[in-house]
Amino acid sequence: MVMTESHDRYEAVYAWPVYWDGPREGVADFEGRPHRFVANWNSAEDDYADTFSLYPIDDATLRIVVEQWAIWRRWVAARLAGATSDDTHPALPEDRQRRTALEAEWTKRVAGLRALPRHATAEFRPVRDEFLDLRMAATLEVSWRLVEGWVGVAPPGLEPGLS
Repeated sequence: MVMTESHDRYEAVYAWPVYWDGPREGVADFEGRPHRFVANWNSAEDDYADTFSLYPIDDATLRIVVEQWAIWRRWVAARLAGATSDDTHPALPEDRQRRTALEAEWTKRVAGLRALPRHATAEFRPVRDEFLDLRMAATLEVSWRLVEGWVGVAPPGLEPGLS
């Protein structure tokens, strides 16, 4: 596996709704533009790989993600404050209808992604000291390390990062 030098800069992570020992799916900047990132799957190890597939998204799709993430963060804050319970997950009752509409639009837009993905490893870190239980709402940033020569197909032995 040939990788580029690590970026010395970190880029914004807008949302990371799938987490398993680290963010596995979400939206973050890559080379200054928003991308959907999805962890590749290593079938031989029956676990997530260290590489992510990166798909460019447009600004309208990014706005959907940012609004969805704000709804999620409101729910986490209310849950931690004892103002709501787990049975309202993943949105407060007043946000549920909007969240459902956003999820439908996100699903439609993701299905329409046609650009070939690029592949990279990632180093995620918190932007600031935020304590939010559940880890699922902290503000993160990421440094990507591009895997050279793998465009459009998953790296050998891995399944493409699609869900």
